[in-house]
Amino acid sequence: MRTLRALGWLLIGLAIMAAGMEALYALERGALDWMPFGLLWYRLSPDTLGLAQAAIQRHVWAPLWDPGMIWLLRLPASPSFLVAGLALWAAGGGRRERRRRFRR
Repeated sequence: MRTLRALGWLLIGLAIMAAGMEALYALERGALDWMPFGLLWYRLSPDTLGLAQAAIQRHVWAPLWDPGMIWLLRLPASPSFLVAGLALWAAGGGRRERRRRFRR
């Protein structure tokens, strides 16, 4: 359960960083617009995006890239990270009460 909460916090942090990138993207374009996840990935590391495409198409299953991954890469980055992070954080459960060592 702790790992789900930790992954949730990690994704929430990524959502905040993606929101900062989207703010810069909005200033660059002059209009408020969501940055797609694929563009964010391309701006951060274009080589790994091409490597992921080649690896999925050659070694996993070619149709997985075209309809599946393309759909994911077109989603807005920060809301997607935020929703996934909140879902994992909530799935991790709440804090457990600590056991008391001494009873009165």
